[in-house]
Amino acid sequence: MRKLAIPALLLTALPVQAAVTLDAQTREVSFDSLRTVTEAICITPQSCTVISQTTTPDAATDSAPGFDPFSAALSSSIFPSVAVLQESTIAPSRMQAHASHAAAGAASLGQIGGFPPTFVETIDEHETRSLYRVEFTLDEPTGYLLDGTIVGGGAGFIGDLDMQIALRHANGDVIHRIALEDDDNCFGDPGCSDLGPLSLFESGTLAPGSYVLEAELHGQTGALVTFQVQVANGHTGSFDVDLQLGQTVPLPPFVAPVLALGLAVLARRPLARAR
Repeated sequence: MRKLAIPALLLTALPVQAAVTLDAQTREVSFDSLRTVTEAICITPQSCTVISQTTTPDAATDSAPGFDPFSAALSSSIFPSVAVLQESTIAPSRMQAHASHAAAGAASLGQIGGFPPTFVETIDEHETRSLYRVEFTLDEPTGYLLDGTIVGGGAGFIGDLDMQIALRHANGDVIHRIALEDDDNCFGDPGCSDLGPLSLFESGTLAPGSYVLEAELHGQTGALVTFQVQVANGHTGSFDVDLQLGQTVPLPPFVAPVLALGLAVLARRPLARAR
């Protein structure tokens, strides 16, 4: 019986599963909050003298020491609106993470009497962050599947919100990236303060070399306090990322018909000789 010989050209269209070396990781969540209370005597709105100011800070950070599964959930006992979390895993064949954060600032101005009157201004400000970053090296070409989503809302004129998911070479060259950032001119309009969702779904074959997978959320709240208005800002955000390595990548459209035709021709040759 004659063995079928599939041309080498067709074989090269299939990815090779490679050894994956995990080189380094950075996974951390954090928040940094501050309440500032200012007491001032104001003869006019434009002429105030500060007589006292107190600050109340609160901050926390949690980070993964190694490649083991990481689960972190931070919240503030002083500022109930602050919450940051990340659930993530790292393995040679699969890297996954889910992260979210939320924070709402506060702004107020009140009069406590006297003449000239004494005013008390209170501002709560927050900065939140979640980072998932993995560096890895491939020894041979390997298939991959990358799935990611980012979404956020609430930032704008007096706040700041930035999010991204990126797969890139170690030298910084980007392979895939999605990113969202708030519009600094947005003032409370959901049409410009709600960001995303923005997603990517990519597959292919990565060449041998070093790579970086990174997903990040970073938010800051702000406040605007005058005698006419007191406006505070809040934000929410989340990312989901899933990178699978060693996946079978579908054959390009032009390869499958050629492969089928080649197999059919080879299968017919013994029959032709029998005649």
